[in-house]
Amino acid sequence: MFKKKIIYKKTGFSLIEILISISIFLIISIISYNFIATGFRTSRFESEQATAIQEARKAMETIEKNIKMANDASDGSYAIEKAQSQELIIYSDIIEDSNNFTEKIKFFIDTNTNELKKIITEYNPIDQLYNSTISTTTISKYANNQLEPLFHYYNNNGTATTIINEIRRIKFSIKINVTPTIAPNDYYLESDITLRNLKDNL
Repeated sequence: MFKKKIIYKKTGFSLIEILISISIFLIISIISYNFIATGFRTSRFESEQATAIQEARKAMETIEKNIKMANDASDGSYAIEKAQSQELIIYSDIIEDSNNFTEKIKFFIDTNTNELKKIITEYNPIDQLYNSTISTTTISKYANNQLEPLFHYYNNNGTATTIINEIRRIKFSIKINVTPTIAPNDYYLESDITLRNLKDNL
């Protein structure tokens, strides 16, 4: 009686098959990584751009409102105390109260935090001095004006001036960038503001 000879075949992968499988896996992994990374970059770009727009508009709204109402100080000082490229000090009645006193307002960029800040100091009628700081607020984050002026000053003829008594118009220019080292680029916003109460003062 004849016995059947059973032949067992090896079912494992050959070296070539393993290399091909690894190559396919790596290609798929690279494609997936690039797709995910692109998605994250796009999401971050859109998020930072939206933040920049929001911060710039918030700063613009505050600056315009305060500067338009600039007026002589309650102690008799002129409406503008200091006018520099990155710092402005004015007097303006911005607080709704019944005392009719103007507040002293300082706008400046905090170079440590890159924030545009506002300091409000209230007039003390007893001492007849501006000696009571009531608030320091951040009106915009991520200001990127370190190398460029935040404020430009012009007289009635539209000519740039550094003489405080001649200033009738202020151009406010702000650049916002959440992460300056990478895209998106600076979001730039500017506005020309006429000082209503100083038009015909002098």
